[in-house]
Amino acid sequence: YVGEILDKLSELQLTEETIIVFTSDHGEELLEHGHLAHGQSLHEELVRVPLIFAGPGIPVGVRTQRLVSNRHIAPTLAKFGGVELPAIPDPRDLSAPDSLTPNSVITSTEQGWWNGRHRLPIFGITTEEWTLHWAPSGSPWAEEPAPDSPGMWRLFDRASDPHEKNDLAEQRPEIAAALLLELQEALKEASERATGTKIGVGAAGANLLEGIGYIESGETED
Repeated sequence: YVGEILDKLSELQLTEETIIVFTSDHGEELLEHGHLAHGQSLHEELVRVPLIFAGPGIPVGVRTQRLVSNRHIAPTLAKFGGVELPAIPDPRDLSAPDSLTPNSVITSTEQGWWNGRHRLPIFGITTEEWTLHWAPSGSPWAEEPAPDSPGMWRLFDRASDPHEKNDLAEQRPEIAAALLLELQEALKEASERATGTKIGVGAAGANLLEGIGYIESGETED
């Protein structure tokens, strides 16, 4: 379908003045880790999504395995529009991914499932080599978290364990600790940049979100 769009743009002679970006906000879990749909975790099948750029100034037929985040789509499009977004920290040009220095990617969900407890926030950090998942209020099975608990985390080796089945947090505590610190610092910086503005979606929007499974009944206000 992306090809059909590009073919139509060519037919309309709009190829040289149109930038196409195709991506997704998340993948879907099909029981790889015991769940269906999305939102319960941050595993690879949920956070690795397609990203296609096409248009003038973008190399044709180039594929890359470089780790990037779709939060950099906006500054990339701004560049093609001849403007800058100075308020965005660490803007990166995704139209030339192989020229980028390796960088970690942050992920999160507010609907996480951790050791039998549901609807917990889970945060993740992924580097070229490792992925760490951290549940600040996570606890062992059938236990409530202690008031001073740092939460729980899991560590996965992306090269030897691409399906994230083997938690190495206990075997590689130094790696887990370093990634956890980097993740916590990134979250702190993001919190300090937050404006604090909260905008409701209204009754129709809430019904739509509930219908597609993003929220549960009564979770949002008009």
